This record gives sequence, structure tokens and C-alpha cells, in this order.
Amino acid sequence: MTLIIDLTPEEEARLEAAALQKGVAPQECVRQLLAAHLPDLIYKGAQEDPTLALFEKWRQEDALKSPDEAADEDRLWEEFEKGINQTRQSLGMRRL
Repeated sequence: MTLIIDLTPEEEARLEAAALQKGVAPQECVRQLLAAHLPDLIYKGAQEDPTLALFEKWRQEDALKSPDEAADEDRLWEEFEKGINQTRQSLGMRRL
């Protein structure tokens, strides 16, 4: 979703300062602030299924990550997957 919001010069300066402090673009800073302050939504089925609730929690946490943090997590996952596949291969198992 794309939103256009008119900010006063003071609001714009405050946003720029907050983004600079976080080390992210102003757009990312706004997205993080919204994600942190909007009410949590419970998706259909999440209340009955703890696994779905956990997935939803992880999705919300991921939404707060900066692009650098997301890239670091992707790199860690790739290293983990590579290690698992090396072990599986050495045991004669198929790769995941």
C-alpha cells in the first residue's frame, strides 16, 4: 500500500532525525513506527492454532527489521541450510 502524508516542516525534520538515528530511510522508519504502534491482528485460525499464532508473531517481528537486519538473518539461514545439507550429504541422505 502506498500512502501520501503531508508533514509539516517540523514533523519532516523529526522524521529525518529519527530515521538518521535508526540508520534507515525515512520511509522505513515510518513503516517500523506504524508496525510497532498499530494493533496486532489475529488472523483466522491463529487463536485456535498455537503454530499459526507463532508464525504471526514472527511475521510481525520481521516487519520491524531493517533491510540490513533482514539480510543478516537471510545470510545466517543460508549458512544453517548449507551446514544441514553438508551433514545430510555425508550421511548419504538427500539435500533439503
